[in-house]
Amino acid sequence: QLVQISLVEHLQRRVFTRAAFEFAFRIPRIRMESLMNTYVPELINRFFDIITIQKGFPKLLIDLSAGIVQILFGLLLLSLYHPFFVFFSFFLLLIFFVIFYLTGPRGLSSALNESKYKYKVVQWLEELGRTINSFKLAGNTDLPIRKTDDAVSNYLKSRKSHFRVLLTQFSFFVLFKVAVTAGLLIMGTILVINREITLGQFVASEVIIILVLNAVEKIFIYMDVVYDLLTAVDKVSHVTDLPLDRAGGFDFPNPLVGRGYEITVNNLNYKYKDNSGPTLKDISFDVQPKEKICIAGPGSSGKTTLTNIVAGLFTGYEGSVSINRFSLRDLDISHLRDKVAKNISQEDIFDGTIYENITVGKPNTSVEDVMDALEKVGLREIVSAMPEGLHTHILSGGKGLPNSVIHKLILGRCIAKKPELIILNDFFSGLSKADKLQMLRCVISPDSYWTLLTVSNDPMVMASCDRVIIMDNGKIVAQDSYNSLLKQGLINQYFE
Repeated sequence: QLVQISLVEHLQRRVFTRAAFEFAFRIPRIRMESLMNTYVPELINRFFDIITIQKGFPKLLIDLSAGIVQILFGLLLLSLYHPFFVFFSFFLLLIFFVIFYLTGPRGLSSALNESKYKYKVVQWLEELGRTINSFKLAGNTDLPIRKTDDAVSNYLKSRKSHFRVLLTQFSFFVLFKVAVTAGLLIMGTILVINREITLGQFVASEVIIILVLNAVEKIFIYMDVVYDLLTAVDKVSHVTDLPLDRAGGFDFPNPLVGRGYEITVNNLNYKYKDNSGPTLKDISFDVQPKEKICIAGPGSSGKTTLTNIVAGLFTGYEGSVSINRFSLRDLDISHLRDKVAKNISQEDIFDGTIYENITVGKPNTSVEDVMDALEKVGLREIVSAMPEGLHTHILSGGKGLPNSVIHKLILGRCIAKKPELIILNDFFSGLSKADKLQMLRCVISPDSYWTLLTVSNDPMVMASCDRVIIMDNGKIVAQDSYNSLLKQGLINQYFE
């Protein structure tokens, strides 16, 4: 038993450890297009089903398998006493199979429904926590309780449905147990009277059948664990079955590194899975190394989608995108991203130290690179004045930090990795004029070695860039310098 307990503990540790590293490996590599309609933090809650697997797997492996072995060897031993027990064994296994065939799929389906509504409850409670200020300022509202009541009611209904299946299975077992015991007593008595078996064999067969029935009872009792385990595996697969980014491909030759990326886009089309029409239509443009480009346009014109494709985040496009005359489809995406810096949102700040948030764990980024980046964005003195300096801990999303500091940290991260291409999406909105000028000078300085793509409708940003590309309804309607577009009246036409 000590060995068994030690083995179970070892298995539980391995299951948890393996799953944690599997999630950590997969999450950064999940294909972005498969997460379009998914709130990722809620999806990652499926990791908690690893605890169910961790607890249920040893029971399935040891207790349940022991019960099955006990049944098989018990029936085999019975068949040695008399040919009747051979037919009895087949009958027992047949009834056993029929019970699970009739009730098993219903049990698994109800268990999956129960788990689905359990996560609905958790999802809504997470939403309450995420939007706590909205509900605080809403005043007297019953929406939190009402939506919780709906989710919990659905959970309770599905749980009752699952319990009814378990109750049905156990009821069948009780009837089965009574019928088997009575039938064996009757047939055993007849066989003893006819002197086909001895009284000792009859008693032994009764003992064996009791052991077999106890093993069957154990299996029925553990069916709840089996359903929970299968459900947990299904939930975990919601993450582990998501497609990953393409692995492999070519890397850039060394002579091409360090001069900024040249970008060529030809006849680019892109359509989101749930949209009726294309988001990008016949997009074509060229960007020279170290050129600074501003992509502007009304809302829903496809600007962010375009930058996501250039960054290698979206892959289901038609047409061609080339970097340094290499097709994006042929390049090693992981190596490409080593030299592409892109901001997504304020949520880019994760729970960790300032140093970790700047380097993101990249071994090639030195402390000197970090301090140089902080100097360029105007944070070096502020960070140095903090009691723990670079090791100052910051919360997820930069909670508690001014908006300008968060922007500077994200830009510092982009610069510290020494990129060939920087992509900024609506990065300068919400900043003061002084902060905006400082960061513009940082990314558009004449001595900067990177190519820049920035999405912005800010006249100050457009005027600072070498060229402005105006998009509308998924198409490029104009591209030229800011002053030329201003003279043509296109700036006033699209941005007044």
